[in-house]
Amino acid sequence: MVSLQEINNSFIYKFSSYSKTVRIVAWILRFINNSHIPRNFRKCVILDSEEISVVEYAVVRMIQKESFVNEEDEKLKTLRAFKDKNDIIRLKTKILYRSDSEDFKTPVILPSKNELVNRLVIY
Repeated sequence: MVSLQEINNSFIYKFSSYSKTVRIVAWILRFINNSHIPRNFRKCVILDSEEISVVEYAVVRMIQKESFVNEEDEKLKTLRAFKDKNDIIRLKTKILYRSDSEDFKTPVILPSKNELVNRLVIY
């Protein structure tokens, strides 16, 4: 599968909404992946949730790589940051011991001054 790193980062910021950005990138990645497999094995139906999730994680990783060097970055020094299994920098909080979803217990760390993050918040 082709990764988002092969797509130009400036391309991600050209669309008006976060959901449109994710869908367009997912369609582009599907097109690239379909071009490498035989015609009768290609995906032709609507995007599935797995494809959307892969792109959303890739977009978050891309935003974090632009803003933070790694989880030991100077900006994150005072926080309890760690990388999860998807290579996304998250925050350990006091609600870690609560029985809830991992996304709630360990929120993703995103920069405040990023145009795509602002679109994500509006989304």
